[in-house]
Amino acid sequence: MTTYGLSDKPGPIDPAGPKGQKGEPELEQIKYLINLILQEQPKVAFWATLSSPSSPYRNIGPFEDRQTLVYVSALTNIGNAYDKKTGIFTAPVRGVYYFNVVLFNANPPAAGVDIMKNGVCVAAVTDNPPGLDSEDTASNSITLLLEKGDRIYNELPVNRKVYTDSAGRNSFSGHLLYAMTNSE
Repeated sequence: MTTYGLSDKPGPIDPAGPKGQKGEPELEQIKYLINLILQEQPKVAFWATLSSPSSPYRNIGPFEDRQTLVYVSALTNIGNAYDKKTGIFTAPVRGVYYFNVVLFNANPPAAGVDIMKNGVCVAAVTDNPPGLDSEDTASNSITLLLEKGDRIYNELPVNRKVYTDSAGRNSFSGHLLYAMTNSE
């Protein structure tokens, strides 16, 4: 390496630095890294039950047509992605989400719930009528990659029912595990 001073004559060459040592990062690089570290993940979580203070004890179904279940008591709804008027969760961002459905049945006929993604059944929870124990509970959980705007909800299949009471034993919950970019 040749260096030039005021006299335009080559000066001495300094010894090489340690291998792998980098120079000082530029200010823009520092700002970029700080923004990556501080970038906040969206907060999305909900837990809702079929029970309401005005109507805690009731049978829902059986019906001759499929019905969307509306979990009217959203006790947790961080990010407001669950709509307690329609029973539908709408993904606010692209990401991986976890959902859980708990189904309680106190008396015949059989209970069941289909977990729906944009109109397609992706999982189900079913339970035969209670036997000698007089009460049964079943559940199912799913982890899904959702696009922004995807809708998750539960449908009561034809000729199935659920029973709800003040204990909140029929519930629907979910949360964002992590957001993802479109390139992931």
